[in-house]
Amino acid sequence: MRRFSRVACLLAFLVVYDGPGHAQSYRITTYAGPVFPVSGVPATTLSVGSNSVIADAAGGFYVSGVPDSRVYHVTATGTLAVIAGNGSVGFSGDGGPATAAQLNRPTSLALDSIGNLMIADSGNNRVRKVTPGGVISTVVGIGIYNPTGVAVDVEGNLFIATQSRILKVSPSGIITTVAGFADPGFGGDGGPATSAWLNNPYGVAVDMAGNLFIADTFNNRIRKVTPSGVISTVPNGQVYNPRSVAVDATGALFIATAGEQIKKLTPDGNITTV
Repeated sequence: MRRFSRVACLLAFLVVYDGPGHAQSYRITTYAGPVFPVSGVPATTLSVGSNSVIADAAGGFYVSGVPDSRVYHVTATGTLAVIAGNGSVGFSGDGGPATAAQLNRPTSLALDSIGNLMIADSGNNRVRKVTPGGVISTVVGIGIYNPTGVAVDVEGNLFIATQSRILKVSPSGIITTVAGFADPGFGGDGGPATSAWLNNPYGVAVDMAGNLFIADTFNNRIRKVTPSGVISTVPNGQVYNPRSVAVDATGALFIATAGEQIKKLTPDGNITTV
């Protein structure tokens, strides 16, 4: 029997979509466990060992599942459905139903303003997109290696975390590097982000002002890139092995660590475990 792993812990990220009025009140609820997933049944009976959890506008959320390489949706009432992946690890299906496609180790997820779901299909070295109508396609598949984080800003730009760089894909499909270069390492704070070193960043997030936040995992830091392209480590942003990062409307960061904790880091540098 496959058992529930980290969904309850990662669901703490849902507070960032709840609005600043709820920012100090946290509650963990188990939505999944402990039986193998199928669609159309209560999510509390299922196991979806997770890489990423993101909320939707209707009070539900999406989960990238392991080890079956699927992406699931759980409604606000707790019903689970397969959104992408047929349960067979591999690559196939572009242009057709996402539920019939193959994925390979999907990690991070992101939603754009019109409901397209972006999937970091890490094992396939691609970022895939699932439309609201359920059709899957590849957004980026050339020149990226092991994408582990995705985020979409208010202008529709897609940000992708790779081994040593953060890439930006414009709505028209133009790809540029916005942070990192060359091999993994650390350096560059206070200067251009494109001349800085990153070390296996696993997660990215963008706030309403266009600031990019990076979970610089192997550097044990949260880095920030301003809209003008300057990189820094955020105040008190030295966090052990950060895996994911999210930002709320107040500018507070929520950071998932490899130690299975969720940290809240406010703009003034106050850090707490939530």
